Amino acid sequence: MKTFGASYLLLASIFAITSAQEPQDDDLLGVNVGALRPNRIQGFRVRMSDLPIAVTKGSLRFGVRQGSTQCETAEDTVKEPESAKVYEVTSKSLFGSCPSKTFVPWSQVPIKVRVLSTSRNDAFVDKVEVKIAGEWRNWEDKEVLVEKNRPSDWRKTFVSDIPDGVLIRGFAITMSDESVAGTKGNLRIGVRQGSHTSCETEIDLVVDPKRGYHYVLTDREKFGTCGDTKFNPDYRKPIQIRVLSEKCRNSAFFDEVKIKIGGRWRGWAGLFEEVSNGEPSPWEAVE
Repeated sequence: MKTFGASYLLLASIFAITSAQEPQDDDLLGVNVGALRPNRIQGFRVRMSDLPIAVTKGSLRFGVRQGSTQCETAEDTVKEPESAKVYEVTSKSLFGSCPSKTFVPWSQVPIKVRVLSTSRNDAFVDKVEVKIAGEWRNWEDKEVLVEKNRPSDWRKTFVSDIPDGVLIRGFAITMSDESVAGTKGNLRIGVRQGSHTSCETEIDLVVDPKRGYHYVLTDREKFGTCGDTKFNPDYRKPIQIRVLSEKCRNSAFFDEVKIKIGGRWRGWAGLFEEVSNGEPSPWEAVE
């Protein structure tokens, strides 16, 4: 009876804290009572846009807030970011005021994140993530502008909406056999499923791809954010993949792209599919 009373009081106090912080202008998330406890931030990620002008000679930092709780990382959290790259920050020395703050991941009050810059020249980001309670929460958009006097908007973050997911175990791409199919740049692969689950390999997944070559890639060091993002090949929402390029002087052409997940290779095939800087292949569902 004492145990039940203590648990009831603890749960009631948590609800009181989260309810007191609840803003009036946000849609409410469902509440998982088992996860209603304060947690500290474990990491940050930002994916820079593919635009050549996405880079900046300044630094980027992150702001996080939930209700009245707010923090900001160090001014030089991400120094001189380059276009198309993903930067992951896990060093507590760069967390600024955030180590002293706690957030409730499954509260009714959403966790919001924004990006700030020290530079007067524009930078552009496509995806921002914060890791809390072992889960990456993110918001994603295309070419969100950030500069010194114009941080990004505060945006609500989401966890993956894919249940019972498994990790990707490999990537494969078959280059077309035409003489112009190869390139002196790099190729990488993006994967997505549902509204809030996506990832990309490292920029240099395939370096200087040659015409007619079939590349099978299982080195997890090259998996980028796909190394810890889970997908469910049996879920009603299809897994989609695409190919992107970086530092390519000319277009590259491929015939097939696949991922290994759930014990088998799944992908899509085309004919002489083109990819170039800033112009990825279309998203296509795997079969």
